[in-house]
Amino acid sequence: MYSSFLVNKLYQKQQLFYDQGHPTNIVISEIAKQLLKKLDICGNPSCEFLMDTHEEFIYPCVSKTLSLNWKQGEIRKSINAKKIEDKMDI
Repeated sequence: MYSSFLVNKLYQKQQLFYDQGHPTNIVISEIAKQLLKKLDICGNPSCEFLMDTHEEFIYPCVSKTLSLNWKQGEIRKSINAKKIEDKMDI
């Protein structure tokens, strides 16, 4: 399941995890699609809840080393996220 993410280097195009234990909706949606496919159920799952409560920044040196093409403007955007301020940026 995850091999298609890695082969296509999707991690370089889109943020896949908020922190080490919380995937973004892109990953959750893919897992749901694969489960439905295995169960032979037609459908298009949607995920609206964000698991960004403890989202961590990707440091610029890490972003450069991994050749990430996406940027984090601010983190912990959902209403239930743990925030120090209304808008958290690096």
